[in-house]
Amino acid sequence: MRFLQIASFYPAYLGAFYGRAPDLAAKPFADQIGALLEDGFGGGHLIAPYMKAAGFESDLIITNAVEAQTQWALANGMAAPRSNDDLRALVARQIAAMAPDVLYVLDPIAFDGRFIAALDHKPRLVIGWRAANIPAGTAWDGFDVMLSSDAGCRARALELGAQAAAAFRPGFPRHLADRLANTPKTADVVFCGQITVEHGHRLQTLEELVAGLAKTGAVSAALHLGLPKDSAVAATLKPYDCGSVWGLDMYRAVKGGKVAPNFHIDLAASKNQNMRILETTGVGTFLLTEFDDRLADTFAPGREVETYRSTGELIEKTRHYASRDTEREDIARRGQARCFADHGMDVRAKTLGDLIAHYMPPAKPRSKPKVSTAPVAPMVNSPDINAALAHLRAGWVNEAADLLNRLIQKDGSNAVVILLLGRVAFLVGEVTTATELFQTAGALKLTDDWAWIVQLDLAAAAIKLDKANDALLALRRAYALAPHIAEIPARLLALLDRMNARDEATMFRDRLGDDVALPGVVLESLYMIGDGNGPERMDQSDTNLKQLYPGVVFGDGVQCVGTGSLKIGAGSVVGDGSWLNVCIRDNQPRMVIGESVLVGRRAVLSSGTYLEIGAYTIFGPNVYVSSAEHEYVGNHLKPILNCGVRDLGRLVVEENCWLGMNAVVDGNLTVGRGSVVGANSVLRRSIPPFSIAVGAPARVVRMLNPVTEQWELIESDADTKRIEEARARKPFPDRAVYKALLDKNGGRQALHPVVAGLGLHLP
Repeated sequence: MRFLQIASFYPAYLGAFYGRAPDLAAKPFADQIGALLEDGFGGGHLIAPYMKAAGFESDLIITNAVEAQTQWALANGMAAPRSNDDLRALVARQIAAMAPDVLYVLDPIAFDGRFIAALDHKPRLVIGWRAANIPAGTAWDGFDVMLSSDAGCRARALELGAQAAAAFRPGFPRHLADRLANTPKTADVVFCGQITVEHGHRLQTLEELVAGLAKTGAVSAALHLGLPKDSAVAATLKPYDCGSVWGLDMYRAVKGGKVAPNFHIDLAASKNQNMRILETTGVGTFLLTEFDDRLADTFAPGREVETYRSTGELIEKTRHYASRDTEREDIARRGQARCFADHGMDVRAKTLGDLIAHYMPPAKPRSKPKVSTAPVAPMVNSPDINAALAHLRAGWVNEAADLLNRLIQKDGSNAVVILLLGRVAFLVGEVTTATELFQTAGALKLTDDWAWIVQLDLAAAAIKLDKANDALLALRRAYALAPHIAEIPARLLALLDRMNARDEATMFRDRLGDDVALPGVVLESLYMIGDGNGPERMDQSDTNLKQLYPGVVFGDGVQCVGTGSLKIGAGSVVGDGSWLNVCIRDNQPRMVIGESVLVGRRAVLSSGTYLEIGAYTIFGPNVYVSSAEHEYVGNHLKPILNCGVRDLGRLVVEENCWLGMNAVVDGNLTVGRGSVVGANSVLRRSIPPFSIAVGAPARVVRMLNPVTEQWELIESDADTKRIEEARARKPFPDRAVYKALLDKNGGRQALHPVVAGLGLHLP
């Protein structure tokens, strides 16, 4: 069973961590996750590494570790994330690629029920964790169970839509204690924690503790609060503030204190639950915590930890134990032993495994095939192959190709990988290569479960190559291997009908009866290898672009990749042979074409983070506009097709522009409204509104002067400055106002279909 945990770290910690190890950012994703785990930040919550011993295949994602996330994206053929929205979309794609059965969300505020509902891959069980304030507007629909150490949070979880709530608390990673065993004691009192509006009791008690200890002058204190310079916190605390510490530095600071007082967050329903209890006892430091009747369920007061009921008792016991080394250290050693035995991460992993078993819904029954109840496809016992399959099902061909090429380098005779590489070739139009790969896979040793799939793929490729007899032979072989798969006789019948082989079709139909009727079967499509829950097909049928984009005319041979992230305004035309490619396909608007735009014939538009074509813009033939390009740097030994995509950022062509024949516009730039990019020009930097740019590289040669209302020649910087000064005195309308003027002056009219091509003529 596959387990995936996603967590978010403090941005300040991540900045400090990568600042200490600047070379780490260039290392692979797994190396960075390993380094973060070694540093110990949030260690008691990061249970993914320990779930392997509990029988799970386990992964961990730090959602906002930009450096690690960037390496994952690049390794999987995706653009590097540039914003929080990009990171959020990337996490969704990672979940789809890793295809977990169990998803454990440590930040159910940023990744709440709305995020869960939008996932392409739906885990069988979704778990969350929260033991802090829950902001208004949070929705936990979609969470099967919300875990918390706080009873109040568990009750609130049910109100917010979680199906269930259960008690669970973090643990302690023992390896951290081993690394800090020889840390010397340098302070009598140590405390590491935040002071926020949710910690009023903590602030008040700390102030009283420091003031009480200061009266004797015999006790030293090291407080790691990270107070800002302009903090309004009482001056009594500021002299003792040693700054924020995180990760291993935090554990080292706790280990370096003799007495570690503890204060819970204000909303805590009980005083026996926060992480500091385990962090302190785990490193072997004496814990002095708030009294709670339920603490005895966790540690024995007076034997493994010590408690206080009032600030006066806290001050008195701090003084006492700071000066009683033997008594204090005996309690600390017993507390550490109890922490290891009852609260170690291995113990927590077993508990979480039991909770998963309890809340895991029963597996969905397999879909009943029309002819038989036999499974439609074999299971794939490889996380990497399953990830490649997930990429293919999502339409992410480059990502799948990258994974599969890495796998084939490890094992050049893996028939399943060769089969899937054939599918990649098929999907990018290399059908002859696909046929060769399918034949190679079929020649290797395969079980019958796989053999019929190979034959079905060979049939699809033969149909594409207009080799009907080869397709018929492959379908007959597939039927002989797996007559119970309804897809096979349906395709066989469809092909016989297409070949006008009526006698054979009639005989075949009479033999099978009515059980195989699958109307509208697409002969050219690939039969997807599913998860055993029913047949899946890669949709290779022509998408009905007219239904997706009403009021838009498409010429012959137009291809749109990533329609879920592509928007086209009414009245626009996309000419014959054009290619619209959305590289980041996450159902967010990534390529936006406005109203009444003419995308000229054989145009290529390719978007990274964002590409926009403003209303009333026109293209000449063969125009290329792109905010993404193939990656090649650092990958010279790999085929460029498999090196992924370099995201160039945002490219905006504003309203009413004209891009001449063969123009190239690419990069992170803006073409100002009302501008012209001349034929055969190459534009790689922004130009202001109402400008004419020509050349390779293109430069501005004319600009509209709003005072003279003339397009004036630009021969020097002085000319540019003069017109910019005129524009400052008499500004042009902004985009919205300009668009309204265009609408009024002849706009709002759909372009004539003839400009799309379509073989149309006008007299």
